[in-house]
Amino acid sequence: MPELGAGGPQQPVAARDVALADLTDPQAVLAAAREFDQRGREGFLDKYGFRPARGYFVLIDGKQYDAKALAGVAHLHQHGTLLTRDMFSGGDSTVARRLEHLGFEVTKPNRLPDWTTDELMLALDLYLRTRERIAYSASTQIVTDLSAELRALRIFGDETRADPRFRNPAGVALPTQPLLD
Repeated sequence: MPELGAGGPQQPVAARDVALADLTDPQAVLAAAREFDQRGREGFLDKYGFRPARGYFVLIDGKQYDAKALAGVAHLHQHGTLLTRDMFSGGDSTVARRLEHLGFEVTKPNRLPDWTTDELMLALDLYLRTRERIAYSASTQIVTDLSAELRALRIFGDETRADPRFRNPAGVALPTQPLLD
């Protein structure tokens, strides 16, 4: 495993020269996690230019590590080349899959369920009853009323309905927006 010298990591190379698929050594991921612990989250992310993760985290010994940053730095530990945040995308089909393939547990963001036909019909009804007469925003009373109605429906379980993002007024206002002004 390459040592990080006093001068820091090597400069990133062109994206075509390296790839996330090159990350094959679980020990490199563990070395990146140790460095993350030593520097702290903010220091680690700042040093390597990564943004905080929004939902994808690697769980190691009960601790959470930002998945994309960990993978990029693990590539540095394995190959001597940092994968920067712009060289690969995060998420299910990339970072999570690669890290899970190496034997790590990766948390994934709670995804809200798609709108059901019944919910869309209620939003369409609101639009048809009020089109061109109101502004559809998170603060419009009729939109907040529909939000409350959708959240009260028992289409989805209590855990989903308890999520503050679920059918909130801002989200409810979106499907009621006219497609063309």
